[in-house]
Amino acid sequence: MVILNLSQEPPLVQAIFKGNLNEIENLLKENVDINYQDEEKRSPLHASAYKGNASITEFLLQKGARVNIKDSKWLTPLHRACRSGNEDTVQVLLKYNADTNARDKNWQTPLHIASCNNGYKCAKALLAVSPTVNVSDRAGCTALHHACFNGHSDLVELLIQHGASLNAFDKRDRQALHWASYMGHVAVVKILLQFGAEVNIRDKDLYSPLHAAAASGQVCVAQRLLKAGADCNAKNSFGNTPLHTACLNGHELVCQELVTSGALINALNVAGQTPVHIAATATNGELCLTHLIDRQANINLQAKDGYLKNGCTALHIAAAHGHELLIGVLLKFGADPSRKGRCGMTPMHLAALSGYVECCRKLLQVRVELDAQDDCGRTCLHLCAYKGNAECVDLLISSGADFNVIDCFGRIPLHYAASQAHYQCVYTLVSVGSSISLIDSTGATALHYAAAADMDGKCVEYLLRRKANTSTLDKQGYSVLHYAAAGGHDGALHVLLNDFSVSNCSGYGNEPLTISPLHLAAYKGHKKAVTTLAAISSDVNVTDSSGRTPLDLSAQFGHVECINALMEYGAHPVAQPGTLRTAIHRAAANGHFACLQQLLDRHMELVDVRDSKNRTPLMLAVQNASEGRKQSTDTLLAYGSVLDLFDNNGRTALHYASCRGSEDCVTSLLDAKASPYQKDHLGKTPFHLAAAAGNVNVLKQLLSQDNEPLDDLKLLDNEQYTPLHWAAYKGHENCVEALLEHDPISTSVGNQFTPLHCAVSQGNELCAAVLLEHYGPAAVQAKDRRGQTAVHVASACGSTDMLLLLLNCVPDLNAQDARQRTPIMLAAKGHACVLELLLTQCVDLSKRDRNGNTALHHACLASAESAALMLLERITESELIDAANSDLRTPLHIAARNGLVAVTQTLLEKGASVTVIDVNGYNPALSCAPNARVADCLSMIIHIMIDSVRTNGRKSGSLNLSSLSLGNGIQTMVLSRKYANLLLVSTSPCVNLLN
Repeated sequence: MVILNLSQEPPLVQAIFKGNLNEIENLLKENVDINYQDEEKRSPLHASAYKGNASITEFLLQKGARVNIKDSKWLTPLHRACRSGNEDTVQVLLKYNADTNARDKNWQTPLHIASCNNGYKCAKALLAVSPTVNVSDRAGCTALHHACFNGHSDLVELLIQHGASLNAFDKRDRQALHWASYMGHVAVVKILLQFGAEVNIRDKDLYSPLHAAAASGQVCVAQRLLKAGADCNAKNSFGNTPLHTACLNGHELVCQELVTSGALINALNVAGQTPVHIAATATNGELCLTHLIDRQANINLQAKDGYLKNGCTALHIAAAHGHELLIGVLLKFGADPSRKGRCGMTPMHLAALSGYVECCRKLLQVRVELDAQDDCGRTCLHLCAYKGNAECVDLLISSGADFNVIDCFGRIPLHYAASQAHYQCVYTLVSVGSSISLIDSTGATALHYAAAADMDGKCVEYLLRRKANTSTLDKQGYSVLHYAAAGGHDGALHVLLNDFSVSNCSGYGNEPLTISPLHLAAYKGHKKAVTTLAAISSDVNVTDSSGRTPLDLSAQFGHVECINALMEYGAHPVAQPGTLRTAIHRAAANGHFACLQQLLDRHMELVDVRDSKNRTPLMLAVQNASEGRKQSTDTLLAYGSVLDLFDNNGRTALHYASCRGSEDCVTSLLDAKASPYQKDHLGKTPFHLAAAAGNVNVLKQLLSQDNEPLDDLKLLDNEQYTPLHWAAYKGHENCVEALLEHDPISTSVGNQFTPLHCAVSQGNELCAAVLLEHYGPAAVQAKDRRGQTAVHVASACGSTDMLLLLLNCVPDLNAQDARQRTPIMLAAKGHACVLELLLTQCVDLSKRDRNGNTALHHACLASAESAALMLLERITESELIDAANSDLRTPLHIAARNGLVAVTQTLLEKGASVTVIDVNGYNPALSCAPNARVADCLSMIIHIMIDSVRTNGRKSGSLNLSSLSLGNGIQTMVLSRKYANLLLVSTSPCVNLLN
């Protein structure tokens, strides 16, 4: 929210903040607007409620101030008064019927606000008027959650006494006890437990209140919970007990309390980790770890998963973190130094990798295997050489470590030392006999790695003195010069060039490699390397396999010094084959305005150069998300970029800036007189794109260009949708509000599928609420081209919340669309919750669509069994039970045909006729047949079966149908005399022939 600058506010607001009632009276006599709203839609009554001046508040209400007026956050004056904790002002507002259930945009009521801010008296006043104490906000929190989180014990008691539910869940299934425990409010925890709060309740991740207290180190709360029966070994969804949680956060006192209360010190979580593992890896876990070891925790237990803990023991973790003293303690208590953990590493591997010499010495005292290899074949010497601790390297070699062990990548420790340019390590390893010319699995030697990493060239120079081969290429064809160019270390590059043939310095290497050393230097932004290579290159505009030049790469990644160096040696923008993008496009697209300026200084004629999609650099500049987009835009405009050029989609730079939400770029474009009404190939203007993307500030910028009402015809796209339609459809209520505030567009403008239809169809409740508040109940009656109202749309989408909102406007629930369908017919297709809600209203179930179908027909046609049964509970009239549609089919025909057993049974129980004939001459029984030919066969078979039963009946003197079965496919049905004739009723030609 914007902070008020009182000197710029109207005199009435200033008088309210001063508390000067006389001045307020005088101002109101001058016909000052008492319901004025600032840019945040705050009214004078909001200010008075915030200040807590009850007399001024009552005076404003007496003079016509709207008591339930909402600001941009939907806060009412009652919310403001509760925030300030002024009971007198709250009482005044309640006296004037302030809405106690009003919700802000976080769905918080005034009671929520009072509970957050310890407004005991305010809450008491609210509860005296409205007992709705268990309303939840967007996060699912009730007032009790907020009071417990903030530790307001008196308020907690008050809320509970007024019926607040102790078991109310927020959206993460956390109860008030979770929050009180986490925040350490002992008094609140005591109150909740006294009133019966469940001590072992779990949230969505199965955290108990004891977990919450352990996480934040609240030892007093933990003691209270344990005393109340909290399970100290309860596991969350990750398998962590409260002891795991306490150790993770280094809370020693909680750890001690849990262990004393019986917590299992070797409990495993889902990753196979005990509290010992957790304590060993935690930043502040040393004291917890010591306590666990004292209690005989299993220190050699290996974890099964997790970063730095996969198969690791506590000794591994202590070694990895350099805890020398702890290593001694663990070894003293029997920790195994040879056990392999993560990636097959021993504790010695981890100590060497981190360069902890003293830890290595401590482990060497127990005679560990120095040449043990991890899963990648690396010894501790490999890892130590990589880390670059020369003292550690000397220690390992002097202790007998093998310096020529080859790992799974074909590398010896020398490769690792060279890759980090650790000169002392390289010197030591070469001195003791490491092979300089050994090639690893990628074809690289130690010289390749040194060339890429050596800043001052000492390692490269030393290796060259020891006769390292400069002509060796790796398996991709890269030479040591490529590595040096990519590394950008001028010292190594000069050493190599002094030893290398100049004729090869700009070459590509082996085919099919098409990247020169100059490309790599330009890509990495190494200015000195670029200058050195460009000076001896035969072609600085050489292209790689994608058609990119070194200049393209420097521009794309913002290396302005490299651009200058390349252009000094003749580089110029070249269109890339296929995309037709130049270095100017690349610099603009990535917001590198300094690069743009350098390029345009020499090639101003290319300011509007087009790529393959006809996009100019300006179109690309406004879209990028970097900090330099504004400067890039301004640079291009300064060099004369044309504003209203359009690409293959018909979009201009302003279209793209509006869609992207680039407020600063939109400002620059509008200042340069870019047209906000220009349409793309879909008829969309920048207004449409800003509204659809939810860029409310951009939209306001566009709207502010003209104080006159918007030209509605100019703002219709090819489908006749306005920006308001798109804002409502995408659910951007801020954009909807901005458009309505600037220009109250009529609901009849544009597509008949109104903005309200759009909001309802996508379930955008806030947008729908804003539209209804603006247009009133009449908007609900508007029909689209299909004749459907917003209620039809909500029913078809199955949106119960949206329908509840629309019902407040008392819509016509029996309105029929172009196909004569009512909302309940659409809901009957399977939206049970919406159907249930509509059935509580005055809906006409006898209405028929143009095909003669009732709502019950629609439910059966959609095979929506629950919906059909729900309708049948309300239908008692035989006319509706046996209603026939235009095909003469009753609901029984359709239910039977779709196999709706429960619906069919209910219809028969309600007396549905079994003799009704449809347009094909079939009764409901024959309607079950999948096609006409099967129906004819079934008719003949049934006729013979009935005839046989009748013949047997004549012989016995009675008609017995009890043995007549319709087969194994359905449950055997014993036919009574009531239904004896249903199988004979048919107009099928086959049956007529038999008769």
